[in-house]
Amino acid sequence: MVRPLFARMLHDGSPLFEEKVVDPDGLRLAVRRLAEGPYREDGDAQLLEVLDLHFAAQAFL
Repeated sequence: MVRPLFARMLHDGSPLFEEKVVDPDGLRLAVRRLAEGPYREDGDAQLLEVLDLHFAAQAFL
């Protein structure tokens, strides 16, 4: 599942937070909402994009 990946990202930090590309508080709220309800393609797909960007940024550091 992706929740452990988001938890690690929120705990350890991310270049996306440092560069203000992603708001960590907004991400935290979105992950919490996802845990409480079903996945919605129209809004939750952006969370997967955040993971893609996070891993891509880490690969170049």
